[in-house]
Order: sequence, then structure tokens, then C-alpha cells
Amino acid sequence: MMDSKDDLTVEKYYSVVVTRLVDEDQLEEEDLSVPEYWDTSLPEGSEDWNESQRAKYVLDDFHQSVAIAMLDDFSISVFDPDGNEIFEDFEDQEPEGLVSTEKKMSL
Repeated sequence: MMDSKDDLTVEKYYSVVVTRLVDEDQLEEEDLSVPEYWDTSLPEGSEDWNESQRAKYVLDDFHQSVAIAMLDDFSISVFDPDGNEIFEDFEDQEPEGLVSTEKKMSL
């Protein structure tokens, strides 16, 4: 018989925090419903992903679920289950030989 602890799997949630950078009356109408918080978990097999890959997955999941008309009206941050902010590393995702001269910021 399995120990009950073996049967328990604790889901770890990653969070997206969305902050408005403009007043509500300046938002596009479709952006009024953008949530301030979004939680998601990583898929099976992601245990070996680095921080950048995890952040990218979480942001992709968020953007596939939440449409934003004007990204510049928001600051979007990703946090791991321990509450640490994590970032996409855009340079790692560019094709080899291309070097970005401008550090891209998290949305």
C-alpha cells in the first residue's frame, strides 16, 4: 500500500501581475477587463526548464488566454511559486548570429 504522502502532488502556481500604466479612461475599451493577476502551472516535463523558459511559458499562456489591445498601457511581471520575479531572456531565444543591441524589457 502506498503512503498517502506519495499520492499527494502539490501544484505550484506561477503568477502574472498586470499593472495599468495609464488611467482607466485612457484604456482601450477591450482592455478594461484585463485581470490584475493570472495564475498558471507548468506542464509535466518542465522540471528541467531554466527560469527564462518558465517565464516564456507563463507569458505565452497568459497572452493566449487574455487579449490586450495596447500592451504599452500595462506593465506585466512574472513570479515563480516562491514569489521571486522571473524574466524571459530574449537573447537566448534569438537565432544564432543575431545579437540584440537593445535589451528588451518584459512586456
